[in-house]
Amino acid sequence: MDLFDAIYFRKSVRKYKPASLSADDLNRVANIISDTECLYKRINIKIHLLKNGSLLHGASSRIFSGNTMVKAPHYLIVTSEVKDGYRENVGFALEHTVLSLTREGFGTCWMGGMLSRLILDKAVQIKKNHVPVIVIALGYPEEPLDCAANLAGTRKRMDIKDFVFGSMDKNLLQIMDAVRMAPSAMNSQPWRFWIEDGSIDLYISTKGFFGIKPLKNLNRIDAGIALCHFVIASRHFDIPYDIKPMQSKGRDGLLYITSIIEKDSAAKS
Repeated sequence: MDLFDAIYFRKSVRKYKPASLSADDLNRVANIISDTECLYKRINIKIHLLKNGSLLHGASSRIFSGNTMVKAPHYLIVTSEVKDGYRENVGFALEHTVLSLTREGFGTCWMGGMLSRLILDKAVQIKKNHVPVIVIALGYPEEPLDCAANLAGTRKRMDIKDFVFGSMDKNLLQIMDAVRMAPSAMNSQPWRFWIEDGSIDLYISTKGFFGIKPLKNLNRIDAGIALCHFVIASRHFDIPYDIKPMQSKGRDGLLYITSIIEKDSAAKS
């Protein structure tokens, strides 16, 4: 299974076998973490592997401001420098890691919210110039990952025409189908792609889902996740793109994130 296939196998696993990962599997996870790909190399992030997940059990209300925590034998705690684009960078890098873990048969689940540094600092060493951004549950899934079952559950996802605006050829349509599979907070799918003037401009909604304020920040993470799916799919279909922020790309009710330009198009312009 390659990363593109993993897009269609990945699902949010909320029930795990109680057993910890074997020593060999923990080493495999550590290797995957060390080999993850970032959107912005200029922003330093750290993926901490918490081997003793029980350190976080029972502390969900203090870590996630009341959100329910998925009980797993292990967690990935992700911290980052605070720089422009750091949430998108974390979303991109972590989805790359999650898909790599999916490819190896491990279960994962994104968990976000208002993370408490005070509690997480007792579980992992957080750099002084870093902030906690997101937590990923990790372990052996109670039920095997099933591509067919996952696809059957995508009926709740938007149609491509509802988040992509502009003319698409067959290749771009296939890429956007992989983007449609991207996970998002409360399945809000906040990303919007506008195709015009030779570029694909990515925006997110500036409104929190149901008015929930923390989701405004999570929308940026979701944008990074969507970009990760776009990049993996474009490589799978051998259509190279550059990701490059542009100027003056505002739209009412939407926040501009970046632009995607096909490399052949960039060379012609």
